[in-house]
Amino acid sequence: MQSPLSDAFIQRLTPAENGRRYEVRDTKFPGLVLLVGRLKRTFYLHTKLNGKQVKMRLGEFGALTAGQARIAAQQALERLNEETLPRSHPLTLQAIFDEYLAARRLRQDSVDSYRKIARLYLSDLMPLAINKITPGMCLERYVKLRNDKSPSKANDALRVLSMLFNYAAAVHEMVLPNIRKRVVIAGAYQKTPARSSMLDERNLRAWFDSLKPRPLHYRVMLFLAVTTGLRRAEIERLKWRDIDTREGLIIARETKNHRDHILPIGEGLTTILRRYWEVQNRPSPETAVFGARPDRWADLASRKGGIKFSLHALRRTFVSLGVLVTGNISLVKRLVNHASSNVTEFHYVRFVDHDLRKAMQKIEARFLRHVNLEELLPELLLNLISNPCHLQVDHPLVEDLTS
Repeated sequence: MQSPLSDAFIQRLTPAENGRRYEVRDTKFPGLVLLVGRLKRTFYLHTKLNGKQVKMRLGEFGALTAGQARIAAQQALERLNEETLPRSHPLTLQAIFDEYLAARRLRQDSVDSYRKIARLYLSDLMPLAINKITPGMCLERYVKLRNDKSPSKANDALRVLSMLFNYAAAVHEMVLPNIRKRVVIAGAYQKTPARSSMLDERNLRAWFDSLKPRPLHYRVMLFLAVTTGLRRAEIERLKWRDIDTREGLIIARETKNHRDHILPIGEGLTTILRRYWEVQNRPSPETAVFGARPDRWADLASRKGGIKFSLHALRRTFVSLGVLVTGNISLVKRLVNHASSNVTEFHYVRFVDHDLRKAMQKIEARFLRHVNLEELLPELLLNLISNPCHLQVDHPLVEDLTS
């Protein structure tokens, strides 16, 4: 049986019959257990230490209230951790954090994000021994961030703390509480609302018009973003070697799911990228197409153009319009490199290059209903060359895809 233990609840429990004692596990403090017998009700701490189950008697109900039993359980956990940790090398939250980053294969933007969260919201906890950081301290920090900042910031901090506690418990076999469960059971957890912003198709013409005063690289980057659905980091890392205008392909490297994403592109975008390369004086293959932080360009264009959007809003626009045009959500998930948890989609559904290219051409054509490229990108059309060179990437996966 599981229930939040309170004095009133314990008093209502029926005594064990025929010598069959039973347990009630506290949902407010994982590991706190009340053993109900015929005459007595006794608090125990159940936990694991060095891979072995440990049971510790805390005291009987009557001598201890439910609240006092939780305090006793927390103190017992701290004593167990102190006995198992090397005294000369206390495992601080900072030490666990550094060890976690070194042990895991993380993208640099993930590392930067974790470091930023630790610096902004957890800096005073980082020097503390991890077994000295109580669930109450974590709950207090969560509530403060939720009220003073936002639920999103509070959830970011809770996610990093839980990540480090789970890592320490698994790798160092420490006895640590489930702090996320404590926040949830205490009723403090507030889910971060899912973002849903996107461009309505009815506003696409006005949005394209709002881009006309912006510099050329802004306009090319935003046209690429809305007609491919690439993520911010994928656009930021894009180099000229990743674009093949002969085959009409873009390769996004170091993606969120750690594998290269080969994406066919429409004829319009292929022509734009070829001509943009010419205007840029044919940069070398290792040159970045757009450079760092394209999201800042999007923010600036959003503020000055009067239509609010973000790069991820353009990705949602691509997905929504793609599903509308193709009627095939599995195909669109493949185009935006979304991993699928559906067994059929993950293991059995396969699309050939022709399917992907046809879908991308349809989606691009839908966008082109709302924009005149000669007006949006006049510099590229003025620099049209009669016999354009093609950018061709040398990548083994391209040969597989186009063969």
